[in-house]
Amino acid sequence: MYSEDQLNEIFQRQKPSERINIGYGRVSAKHQKEDLERQIALLELYLAKQGKPFKIISDTGSGINYNKSGLKELIKLIGTNQIETIYILHKDRLIRFGYELIEEFCKIHNTRLEIINKDEEQTQEEELVEDY
Repeated sequence: MYSEDQLNEIFQRQKPSERINIGYGRVSAKHQKEDLERQIALLELYLAKQGKPFKIISDTGSGINYNKSGLKELIKLIGTNQIETIYILHKDRLIRFGYELIEEFCKIHNTRLEIINKDEEQTQEEELVEDY
């Protein structure tokens, strides 16, 4: 019989108390630096109010580009069960297409995804124009 600690070690799972919260922000281009700074400030404020340890991960790059260092780091942390909750301001800030795949991956690894500004979602046409 294995203890919970042994199983966590075997499957590289973090204990719930050791899992972190992530705030993720992204903009499409470098000239949107101020928007990224605004996203980060809002995420920091929101997460600080939660009273839990957190880390901010951010990217500059198109939402249809999956080769971003922050996104790769996020996926690695999800896959190794290190994240309790990922906070994003808008659904499209995480990824433009394939959001449902990331969402399912999070469910498999018992990671919550929380969209803070659900009321301000853009249409798909607006999102695509922003990425080009």
